[in-house]
Amino acid sequence: MAIAPPTRRRWFQFGLGTLFVMLTALTICLSLARRPIADRRMFLKWVVQNGGFVTTVVESRDSPGPREVSIPAWQRLFGDEAIAHVVIPINATEAEWVRGRQLFPEAQWWGGAARAKRERERERNGDDGAEQQR
Repeated sequence: MAIAPPTRRRWFQFGLGTLFVMLTALTICLSLARRPIADRRMFLKWVVQNGGFVTTVVESRDSPGPREVSIPAWQRLFGDEAIAHVVIPINATEAEWVRGRQLFPEAQWWGGAARAKRERERERNGDDGAEQQR
């Protein structure tokens, strides 16, 4: 009685069509994950072109009272970086201010139409600029 040689265990087998479907699904997922990063970069470019500026976490470490800000690991994987401070141009609209805050929740914000609007309201109300403590 001869002993049959052990058969090699086969790994999963996929057809070519299944491979294409899986590759397409992976591509769609990666493009959806990359879109917010592209939006962040376009917004930063707009800020700098219109007279504002931004500082990254690395640049703000020497300033007094640095803040630890971070972004999710998947964003860092795609080459994004955390932004510590954004000074938005004075000609920015309220919608641009809101959009920027949505794109960069980790950043501190200064300038823009919202600040100009608050300053005008203070002048109208006769406020000397001292904010009330809550």
